[in-house]
Amino acid sequence: MHFFELPNRPLRRASSYRMHNQFWPRELVLGLLPLLIGLQLLMCAAFLPIALKGGADFRQLYSGGYMIRVGRNKALYDYQVERDVETQLTGTAADVALPVNHLAYEELLFVPSPF
Repeated sequence: MHFFELPNRPLRRASSYRMHNQFWPRELVLGLLPLLIGLQLLMCAAFLPIALKGGADFRQLYSGGYMIRVGRNKALYDYQVERDVETQLTGTAADVALPVNHLAYEELLFVPSPF
C-alpha cells in the first residue's frame, strides 16, 4: 500500500463516532462510583464513634424541638439553656453543647418528635 492509496476498509462515519463518544458520562459515573462509595464508607467509619457519643446533629434538633414544644422558644438560641436542655434530654453531660444553628422554622419539624 502506497502512501496515497486509500485503505480497502470503509471509512468511519461521523454518526458512529458520535454514538461511540456519547456514552462517556456513563463511563465517568461508573468510574467514580467506587471512589465515592469508598469515601462515604471511610467518612462513616471516622465519624460514627463521635455521633454515638452524642456529637450528632440530631441532638441539637431534638432539643430545639423540645424547647419549642414546652414553650421555651425565646431561649432557643441561648447557649446555656440549650446546654441544660440537651443534658436533661440525653442524660449525658457533654463538654460542649451543640448550639442550634438552624433557622427556627426548621425546628418546627422536630416539635412532634420528643415525646
